[in-house]
Amino acid sequence: MGHHFTEDCFEFIQSFGNLKKLQLTGPVLDDVSDMSTTFAHLNSLETLVILGHKIRDWNPTNYDGYLYYRFPRDLEILNLSECIHAGPARYDTSLVLPSERIRLPSTLQELDLSGNLNYRFEAFLLPGSLRRLSMICSGIRSLSKYDFTSEDGLPNTEVPVAWADLKNLVSLDVSANVISTLDGWTPPPNLVSLDLASNRLKEVTSNSSLFNKKINLRFQHLQRLNLSNNEIESIDESAYFPPNVVFVNLEKNNLTQFIFTDGMLNSKMLCSLNLAGNGIEHIGAKTAKKANLREFDLSLAGRDRPARSIHPDSLYEVLDHLGLTTTRRKRNTRSMHQFL
Repeated sequence: MGHHFTEDCFEFIQSFGNLKKLQLTGPVLDDVSDMSTTFAHLNSLETLVILGHKIRDWNPTNYDGYLYYRFPRDLEILNLSECIHAGPARYDTSLVLPSERIRLPSTLQELDLSGNLNYRFEAFLLPGSLRRLSMICSGIRSLSKYDFTSEDGLPNTEVPVAWADLKNLVSLDVSANVISTLDGWTPPPNLVSLDLASNRLKEVTSNSSLFNKKINLRFQHLQRLNLSNNEIESIDESAYFPPNVVFVNLEKNNLTQFIFTDGMLNSKMLCSLNLAGNGIEHIGAKTAKKANLREFDLSLAGRDRPARSIHPDSLYEVLDHLGLTTTRRKRNTRSMHQFL
């Protein structure tokens, strides 16, 4: 339903007792009073999309004292892109108690909170049923702020919450935010795809559990890791890629050299490594391991500054050392290299 629905429209919606999907678009809603009344009659609703609204009041009157609006109980897909204008202030650094967070249905599998710059995502209590979570361009500075455990001073009366509780989450997209570090954040254990593109990460180190040899054994399912369009200048030799990662994208960062180490080749499954758009002038190897790469991109695609060429002899010496046989040796090393 579009821009011109009224209270009569909400009454009309209530007549569809078996409605499965509802999409509300346009800058009409600024509170949830009408929705609260309407959705009480839509227990079969599985997909709810609310786009472009400026909802500032998520606090309807509840007889049991619960602070926020209750979403339909059997929802599986919820899209709240660019519509949340409530919750704790984004620049408030205090932790949000679990009891003070907005609850979501225990059946929810897909949640999109993208484009909500005026709220903190930790104002939500994410359900363990969640499989896909998107929070693109949401002004997120730290992912670890979601966790609230006894180590953070959680009162005994509260139930702790943590990313580790989201055992069904397989896809997390937090691209286009302002995340500058992954230190202190432990990802959900069963992630398959993690998109951190277009943030402000400056380095890859073992201080992050994602790249810590002892800790990232937990992330056996992670296959896709997108770190493109960050500000990464260095990859520490102590850093280890997750053990079964297949695709790693480091495109358009600030790397000037890349050294293959035991950590970089930690995953025998790694088949695609994208370093395009970096100013890499030196490729080296400090490992006896053999690589299983099928693609290695060193092109300057999208780079607006020149960079010195890597001499072919230097590059192919490293590739030979890694046991990689190219389909064709190229004079122009700034290109996509494919291997047999």
